[in-house]
Amino acid sequence: TEQQVRDYFDGPLLASWKGKMPAAPALAAPKGPKGRIFFVNVPGAAQSQVSMMHFGPKRTAPDYFPNSMLAAVFGGGFSSRINMNLREDKGYSYGARGGFSYSRQYGTFNASASVRTDSTYQTLLEIDREVKDLVKGTRPVVADELDREKQGAILGLPGRFSTGQAALGQFRMLVYFGLPMDYYNTVVDKVGKVTEAQLKTAAQKQLKPANAVYLVVGD
Repeated sequence: TEQQVRDYFDGPLLASWKGKMPAAPALAAPKGPKGRIFFVNVPGAAQSQVSMMHFGPKRTAPDYFPNSMLAAVFGGGFSSRINMNLREDKGYSYGARGGFSYSRQYGTFNASASVRTDSTYQTLLEIDREVKDLVKGTRPVVADELDREKQGAILGLPGRFSTGQAALGQFRMLVYFGLPMDYYNTVVDKVGKVTEAQLKTAAQKQLKPANAVYLVVGD
């Protein structure tokens, strides 16, 4: 029963557990597939799902905060570059997003969108161009973009702790990635100190269009 479960976790048995968690097994460095563009044919599909992917930095990388702000400018929300391009400017999609994702062993970069079938090829070109513009510095992140994403990250922080379940998820993430339990005491300060120069460095270091794999699911 629910009461028995509560009694167990509040009782002496769980408190008597001793020892350390075993170390996670070492895994080989991840490798991508040999191909660069993959197609999954869905005859008659009205839309194509397009994704650009490559391996990225770990969650514990020292440049996590510049990487995070770079990802936000590129594809983190409605005002991000790829959404403004593919949705607002071109009208190819209802929405496009992109950024870094993490497992305990490695990170990935992904940019994706559901687009009209007849704009699939153009979407591939536009996503590729947006990434390369950041890498080459053709269109570096400007102050207005960075300030917008800084404010969004800082003002959105309390929402991560709006319920007990949400707060548990935040601290569970810290345990999963091996981050300190006082991590959130310094987040606002670290986000606020990110500079445009750091984002330029992050783009050149972490975005790798030459190694990217494209997946297209559609007709």
